[in-house]
Amino acid sequence: MDATKAGRSIILTGAAGVLGRSMAKALVRAGHRVVLTDIDLPRLEELVAEIDAPSRTVAVSADLTSGNGPGKVADAAHAAFGDVDMLVNNAAFTAFAAWPKADARPPSWKLSTKEVARFFDINVLGAHALTSLVIPGMIERGWGRVVNVTCSFDTMQRIFPYGSTKAALEAYTAALQIELKGTGVTANTLNPGGPVAFPEHMALNPTYKWVEAEVMNAPVLWLASEESNGIAGQRYIGVKWDAQAPWTKALNEAAGPMTWKGFGEQALR
Repeated sequence: MDATKAGRSIILTGAAGVLGRSMAKALVRAGHRVVLTDIDLPRLEELVAEIDAPSRTVAVSADLTSGNGPGKVADAAHAAFGDVDMLVNNAAFTAFAAWPKADARPPSWKLSTKEVARFFDINVLGAHALTSLVIPGMIERGWGRVVNVTCSFDTMQRIFPYGSTKAALEAYTAALQIELKGTGVTANTLNPGGPVAFPEHMALNPTYKWVEAEVMNAPVLWLASEESNGIAGQRYIGVKWDAQAPWTKALNEAAGPMTWKGFGEQALR
């Protein structure tokens, strides 16, 4: 698989986080040009220095929940690399970010509406806003990728409000891929398959089984390639993707339908 084909122009949100850093490095190594955006400018600049490919990376500090944040990112991408070929909505406010120790998470009825809204603002509305800005250009050119980073179905059901926001993001992606049918633009979701290894969180939650961020790299590179043309409406699980296998085999093992189709069509009616 030649993931560098055409050297895509990509926006990656949440680039300063654990998953973002890993995907950013993989995409740039593969020859792509990446706009790295996050609210944390010092960590973004540190990442750009680590990657050390100034002609193919741009750091944009932006709050995607603010009125001008999504536009700032889209404008920076167009100024730096022209058309946007791919958007990876990876930015998230996680349960671990809010409550680093899992057993300290309060029950849903003890959360204020303001606390819940913060999760939805970052994890759903910010992604929708930025997607809405780049989709028209992708449709016009007849090629594009929207990849929304979600989570396991188990987390969607157990961990409120984080899981609920990811369920909403996945449902949005499912609707989007129907709207995009026949345009050459695809929408899919990608998730690591478990809680991502981060030293602070690992130390506070020693009984958890942790997933390394690198499991996202092979599937996101495949999604950026020509080999993924026409494949939409799928969820890919990083831990199930065999990076050493031919992509057809990896896809067979790691891909499945989005939302809750596995429970039967009646679940969607």
